[in-house]
Amino acid sequence: MAICSALLKYGYSGFSLEILEYCKQEETLEKENYYFSILQPEYNISKDASAPMLGRNHTDSTREKISILRQGIGRTEETKRRISAYREGKSHTEETKRKISEAKKAMEKLTSAETKNKISEALGELHLVLDKETGVSNKYETGKKVAEALGCSPATVTNYVKSGRLFKDRYLINKLGRAGGKV
Repeated sequence: MAICSALLKYGYSGFSLEILEYCKQEETLEKENYYFSILQPEYNISKDASAPMLGRNHTDSTREKISILRQGIGRTEETKRRISAYREGKSHTEETKRKISEAKKAMEKLTSAETKNKISEALGELHLVLDKETGVSNKYETGKKVAEALGCSPATVTNYVKSGRLFKDRYLINKLGRAGGKV
């Protein structure tokens, strides 16, 4: 980072830290952007306090390094089981539900239908839904498509797959594996 190099070159005495203004927490990003525009700080690589990566992209080599670092990182089955057990029977407050809903709506606006379909196809897993009343089973390419067919959320589908319980005391939902022939 440029600031680290400058600190090593000029020493800490060549720099100072000053409080420019006190403000309410909800005003911090607005104030930071205001001072960015006035002072145009030399060592600050972010141009927008609310979106630090705005206008910047990782290089291909950096993306590769990030990819390598993230491989193999995940939760063990034991950790997943403990988290699931901890969450069982708990629900979000109405305020939390509203905030989650607003965040999802904001993300929906940022992601095109084409991108959503590509993600769904790439990450989708085949599901088999067995109707215990009729004995009829159907395959779906993604959990989202199961959710649409059953009139619930994808998270609900995931929960019923994990628990092995019948959805609406009628439908058994099983995950078969990756879509696209990779079962």
